[in-house]
Amino acid sequence: MEALPSVIPLDGENVLTGMVCPDCAGVIRVRQLGLRGHLEFTCRIGHLYALAEMLVAKERDLEHRAWAAVHAAEEMSALMRDLLHDGDLEADSVEAFTQRRERATMLSRRLRDAIQNDRPVRLGTSEAMDGHGGDDVA
Repeated sequence: MEALPSVIPLDGENVLTGMVCPDCAGVIRVRQLGLRGHLEFTCRIGHLYALAEMLVAKERDLEHRAWAAVHAAEEMSALMRDLLHDGDLEADSVEAFTQRRERATMLSRRLRDAIQNDRPVRLGTSEAMDGHGGDDVA
């Protein structure tokens, strides 16, 4: 899968990407504006992003989804803990629930570590990249 098409015509028609809109999950199209290669992204709903805005939105979406996975794993671990605590399980279920709790707990820890070690992209001073003359974006 490619996020961007291999050819984006200059001042041409919007070209389909392999990405979805970070705000509505609609299909994203891209076009190149001007000789400096500014990219403009739009979705079928009408959300519009410059490159810097798209990067910020994608970083935000990635972090949101990663934390959702952490919360899902923590909830699974808590559910297994509570079911085990109630003690109303058949003997063969106790071992399965215990193992599932341990795996969910480990998964949530690993995901938290991964999130804490992840760093968003930081745009440099290239106006062609961010259109703002060097502002850090993320």
